[in-house]
Amino acid sequence: MLTHWPIQLTPVPSVSTVSSRRRPIVLTAHCIPYAYTSFHQEDFLKDHALLIACPKLDNFEAHQSKLTEILRQANLKSLTV
Repeated sequence: MLTHWPIQLTPVPSVSTVSSRRRPIVLTAHCIPYAYTSFHQEDFLKDHALLIACPKLDNFEAHQSKLTEILRQANLKSLTV
């Protein structure tokens, strides 16, 4: 179901990586696909761009900056957190 790489928020090189096809974005913590066994079988990934980040262990300011850039520049259909 993944249509792009990387999926981790920090190394995503540009807004166009996740928004070039104007798909909805799913933003999730790193651990969710492991903890939620149906993550790949549900509608979370189909026709969505995926971004992952750890709200507890990663750099909050860096993630805030990257997400702000994505939200300002991308013409998103939706963002699911």
